[in-house]
Amino acid sequence: MNDKRCKLSRRSFIYVCLAAFFIVLIFSVSFAHAGSSDTGLPDGFTADEDLNRDLNLNKYGVPVHQFKNVFEEEMVTVPGIEVSLEEDDSLYPAEDNILFRIYNATTQQTEQIVPTVNGKLSGLQLRRGHAYMITAAEDQYIISNYTQYGVVSRLYVWALKKGDQGVGADGAYDYKTGYLVNDAGEVEGDYLSPLNEIVIHYSSQGYYDPLRYTMKMPVRYGDKAVDGVKFIFTSAEDEMITAVSSAGIVQAELIEDVDYTVHVEDKNYDIETFSVTVKDKSEHKFVEDLTGIIRTEGRYCYDHTCCQGADAFNLISKTAAAETRKGSVNSLKTYKDTAGRQQPIATVSGMNFKTMLLLVRNKGFAVPDEFKGSDCEVVDYTLVNPHRWEKCRITDVSMHVRQHLSRQGRKVKNVYLLENDSAVSLAFTQPSSGEVEFDVNGMPSGPFLIEYGDAWPEEKASAGRTDKTVVPEIADLPAVKISKPKAAKKSATVKWKKISKKNQKKIAKVQVQYSTDKNFASADTKIRSAKKNKTSLKIKNLKSRKTYYVRIRAYKSVNGKIHVSKWSKTKTVKVK
Repeated sequence: MNDKRCKLSRRSFIYVCLAAFFIVLIFSVSFAHAGSSDTGLPDGFTADEDLNRDLNLNKYGVPVHQFKNVFEEEMVTVPGIEVSLEEDDSLYPAEDNILFRIYNATTQQTEQIVPTVNGKLSGLQLRRGHAYMITAAEDQYIISNYTQYGVVSRLYVWALKKGDQGVGADGAYDYKTGYLVNDAGEVEGDYLSPLNEIVIHYSSQGYYDPLRYTMKMPVRYGDKAVDGVKFIFTSAEDEMITAVSSAGIVQAELIEDVDYTVHVEDKNYDIETFSVTVKDKSEHKFVEDLTGIIRTEGRYCYDHTCCQGADAFNLISKTAAAETRKGSVNSLKTYKDTAGRQQPIATVSGMNFKTMLLLVRNKGFAVPDEFKGSDCEVVDYTLVNPHRWEKCRITDVSMHVRQHLSRQGRKVKNVYLLENDSAVSLAFTQPSSGEVEFDVNGMPSGPFLIEYGDAWPEEKASAGRTDKTVVPEIADLPAVKISKPKAAKKSATVKWKKISKKNQKKIAKVQVQYSTDKNFASADTKIRSAKKNKTSLKIKNLKSRKTYYVRIRAYKSVNGKIHVSKWSKTKTVKVK
């Protein structure tokens, strides 16, 4: 026990760091808040209006048996959960600051890192109806809860309020369906039991990661096993994983319930874009015919874009792969065109979307301060696996968005991606007065702010497609000096010289541009406040081991016109 206590200071340090991370996460989530009233689905969408109860479909042809609002904002307050340390067949109250990871399987992201206080997990707030996975967040500890199905190292719970699924009180309930066997040996219905206690073990050597799963997948081209093909697995929760097929198999360590987008880098082969996920199916229990013992399923790999089992990676030609990227998905939300026909308010293309749904939210967003007073709207796009009603995260895939505009007959002045406290300017086209188009790199991605300008000219409205290229007007603004950027893992921090007091009134913002091309072809841009206490910007989601060219300039909007200074000298940074 003394060895454990001497680690408290280190754990406290980790906790402080993770708490800081969580605060940032809360800020970013609240910034993208779209209001619980907007589910991204059409008004009047119902989850229980089954036209075909055998298939469990509603009038939209969507599976509803596991329906959840993936944007749910109502929270369930979970009563304190006792955490006990098992040692020498005895249980002791857990020490303070033992960290637990609360992973939301519905939204596919880590939601909280929570410490024990007085031997409990207290004040836990979970989203109503969402499925969660709870694990120890430090490798010195592992959950070892005893159930009638054996010892489990990770807990699956369902956040429910009193009355949901017939439960009697708010709390976290056993997510797995189970079977009760009566005195006659007959199997009766499902049940839910509250999570009241977590039992943990300690080891100074550390435990294996209970969430990691060794995926071994055959690699085939037609009927032929293929070796030497490089696979790249990207996700929003884990670092990029690379693996090369050998003996007809590719092997990778994946985290359970995390979406990994499968990419192939090979001169001869490609693969259809999809999301592979390791799913634990132990909620599916069955009674073994011969022994009568209740058994559980194990972990499997799934194609999360269609919720089908994935038993191999089937390679295709580069030509065939290019064809699959012409696929598209329409939003269930619609509008009436001039002929009175229902049309989707958004279409996204770039892959075979299979059975995924496109949820588009366009209500209830808070507009950043710098755009208050502007004529603008905010939209957000999310892909969902409707069989489990979970977000499907597709990363590092180029997608094209076509969005119906709520302000008909207006020109679009700018399109921005809103990231934390930054607005990233995007290239876009406006093919008509009623729609705008732009590219995104994976989903969920957003929210996006569409800023409107002048009225759409009558002659352009009838002339068909008109591409709009945004070229700012150059004005006599003081230049901004850039320092050498600092590289980090898949990111870089750009710093600039403090703006003098004399120039504070002239410079409202700075515009940072970065690209892997020294001529800044296909460059990305971020706009940041030029307040005297802000002299740096961290650029995330960069490609590892790539050299980026970075420059900066002053930026100001006056009466709807954009004024900028000359670009600074270009600096380079090689991302780790």
